[in-house]
Amino acid sequence: MLNVDDIVKSYTNATKMTVKELIQELWSGYGEIVRCRLEGADYSSVVIKHIKLNPNNSHPKGWNTTSSHERKVKSYEVEANWYQLYAKNISNKLRMPKLIGLIQKEEEMLFILEDLDDEGYHIRKEKATIFELKKCVSWLAIMHGDTMSIENVKLWGKGSYWHLHTRLDEYISMRESPLKDNSFKIDNTLSNTVYKCIIHGDSKLTNFCFRDDHKGVAGLDFQYTGIGCGMKDLVYLIGSALSPNECFEYEDELINFYFKELKKSTKNAIDFEGIEKEWRPLFTIAWADFNRFLLGWMPNHSKLNKYSDSITLRALEELNNY
Repeated sequence: MLNVDDIVKSYTNATKMTVKELIQELWSGYGEIVRCRLEGADYSSVVIKHIKLNPNNSHPKGWNTTSSHERKVKSYEVEANWYQLYAKNISNKLRMPKLIGLIQKEEEMLFILEDLDDEGYHIRKEKATIFELKKCVSWLAIMHGDTMSIENVKLWGKGSYWHLHTRLDEYISMRESPLKDNSFKIDNTLSNTVYKCIIHGDSKLTNFCFRDDHKGVAGLDFQYTGIGCGMKDLVYLIGSALSPNECFEYEDELINFYFKELKKSTKNAIDFEGIEKEWRPLFTIAWADFNRFLLGWMPNHSKLNKYSDSITLRALEELNNY
């Protein structure tokens, strides 16, 4: 078993760990995230993500399957690759925790990460104003624009935690419906776009940290980062932050804002007009894709609402264009 105290001290030059604060338990009992206060160190505190890759875990929603475990194990490998191979190339443009150290031994992994709270990014939100939400949209647009057309990444070949081919158990459990009938066509439409980037894959509002001076946000949690269409991140962010009525009201404004920000961050050699022409109509398709996951995973979820129903109907109609 990893000696966490000794490992943290060796990476930070700390003489003492004074306080450990549990931030959260990892999903399905795979470990925990802890804040460690340090003395005599290069950092006043660090955040530890301690993962135990033990197959004998229990899923809180009952999805305790081999495929679920394999997906989790790979997600932590992907997160390690993100920090080691990709994050440093865009960290000057995109705020996220800096990786201080990473240890993997048998069935354990230990991430030692910069504590964003100490850097001013200490506010977490479950609801956001449009002004605040646009900060997150800008963050995603920078990530997408800076990684456009990247290939051969050691991340998920198809990013997002609800990707159909990693969620076949949930697909099988869906009731028969036009959405279920078209699930594979929806997946193929999103997966086979000409333009691709690295997407966050789990871009919910609670995976962003806000500054109290409103100068920006930082992103967290890169377990489902991979190749994909940026609309998948955008729809998941909006759905996590706004009520159904707000989604109806601000849909066009937020889509327009996203493409405005994406244009700023996309390299000149990339055909931005081509990206927008291809991606803009996929907003509804990406939302329907996420609904497909929810209907199999938790059909009474609050995100299945009048807006998601409406946009899924639109997506099924627009799917005839593909």
